[in-house]
Amino acid sequence: PTHGVFAVALDLGNKTTTWLHGSAACTDDKVASHGGECKPIGCKAGFFQKTLDDECQPCPPSTSSTQGAIGPEGCNLCDEGYYRPPASASMSSACRQCPQGATCAWNATLESLRLLPGFWRVSSSSTDLFRCDTSSNESIPCSGGRVVGDFGSGYCAEGFRGPLCELCFPGSYFED
Repeated sequence: PTHGVFAVALDLGNKTTTWLHGSAACTDDKVASHGGECKPIGCKAGFFQKTLDDECQPCPPSTSSTQGAIGPEGCNLCDEGYYRPPASASMSSACRQCPQGATCAWNATLESLRLLPGFWRVSSSSTDLFRCDTSSNESIPCSGGRVVGDFGSGYCAEGFRGPLCELCFPGSYFED
């Protein structure tokens, strides 16, 4: 258990205040507050407290936090469905909505976007996602994923390469 020291003021009604000092034994997932109560150690991810004695509040829309965040500045991560642009971008627009054709996990960055099958981009720093054409036999040359490769080739299905995965390796062809 963790221990916390507290002091309680008792008003005895005769204009005399008596202070009682003591300690609280709390379980490992709690901490003693100023009033001597055992309170949970911080809030769960996605919430914050102004101080340890305050109730948990949700982070602002599009943002999240790690467990135990203190103050709204602790909500400095992006929520699922949003991503953080590169550091050179303005912090006033910190978390941006995940682009169509990608999924954004909790705390995603532009570089960690996971492209859905059928989408391609030239590099991990590009916000431009392109829908790939489907061949006449319904095969999709763009497999999606997180690995960019050389000039976007990591998003290509086996046998395809190049922009929008429309180039074929020798001995194969793209059915239009």
